[in-house]
Amino acid sequence: MNGLIQDLQVSVRSLQRKPGFAMLAVLILALGSGATTVIFTLISSVLLKPLAYPQPERLVTLHLQTETHGDRWGFSYLDFLDTQRQCRSFQGVAAWSYDGGGTVTSPGEPEYVDGRFISSDLFSVLRLPLAYGRTFVPDDEHVGSAPVVIISTRLWKQRYGGDSRAVGMPHTLEGKTYTIVGIAPSGF
Repeated sequence: MNGLIQDLQVSVRSLQRKPGFAMLAVLILALGSGATTVIFTLISSVLLKPLAYPQPERLVTLHLQTETHGDRWGFSYLDFLDTQRQCRSFQGVAAWSYDGGGTVTSPGEPEYVDGRFISSDLFSVLRLPLAYGRTFVPDDEHVGSAPVVIISTRLWKQRYGGDSRAVGMPHTLEGKTYTIVGIAPSGF
């Protein structure tokens, strides 16, 4: 035990003689610890925690593989409809796309929001009930149908004060007015 105490005393005296080296050592240890914490947090949230859906182990993602283009994640809408109609191995098939974001201008101040285009059965496939309102119905997907939107809980609370009467109200996104038909569950 005495040897350990003597080693610590020698180390402290050495660091006092070279404070620049001591600061560099502390900085390197802090950066290493911080980086390790960030990486573990990401891995934990992406790989170790289950998805926030009932029976997440039963969910699969489909993508295309073609001879000319290799792996592609995108399905055309017609490919999706064919898959949905012909697929007998799954209880349901739903689609979503990243292309739905834009600037919300009414109500409130203009703000860019992320959005998704989704098929009418996404919430039923994920087995997620909406906080308020209804999900999309197949008629909402047809060209020429009235433009409707399901907004996030965050946007609902921020722009509509969490009022359930927001369902049925107009919502302007990218200069186009949509009718709010539902409020997505919190965290979705």
